[in-house]
Amino acid sequence: LVVAVGSGTASGTVISNTATAASATTDPVAGNNSGTATTTVNTSADLAITKTDDPDPSFAGNNITYTVTLTNNGPSNAQSVTVTDAVPANTTFVSATVTTGTGWTPTLPSVGGTRNITFTKASVAASEVNVFTIVVKVDATVATGTVISNTATVTSSTTDPNSGNNSATATTTIQAQADLAVDKTG
Repeated sequence: LVVAVGSGTASGTVISNTATAASATTDPVAGNNSGTATTTVNTSADLAITKTDDPDPSFAGNNITYTVTLTNNGPSNAQSVTVTDAVPANTTFVSATVTTGTGWTPTLPSVGGTRNITFTKASVAASEVNVFTIVVKVDATVATGTVISNTATVTSSTTDPNSGNNSATATTTIQAQADLAVDKTG
């Protein structure tokens, strides 16, 4: 007999299963006609995060848009999930939104700020995919050839069997550009 434990079952839950035998023939020892097995549930959720940047290369004074994708590869639901993205050096915060998924609570810096961006959610279901879009503005004084590095990380109170995919980094090379114009009249 094989059963599947629901992905939302809480860690520590004890599952009890009893099998009983019956017969039309008289049984002189009826006390051994059933057996029970108990199993304690342990939860595990492989949270994986990826990150892309656009455009790359970018220009000093322009915006970079990051797309962060979070996937719960299961097998269990992940509890108390937090996605954190630090506004990278040489940039300031413009915006951050959840473009795929619901139930997230954002904590955002003010526009032009530089503190961490976080999204929190009580539970992320197994196989659930969420996408976040984060926009930062590159400082106008950043030198050509500077590489801006930005990392997103996910944490959860549920055990993660593969912590190697809990963060992702995108690097963007910066170029300088200036539209110089000269007018001359005589």
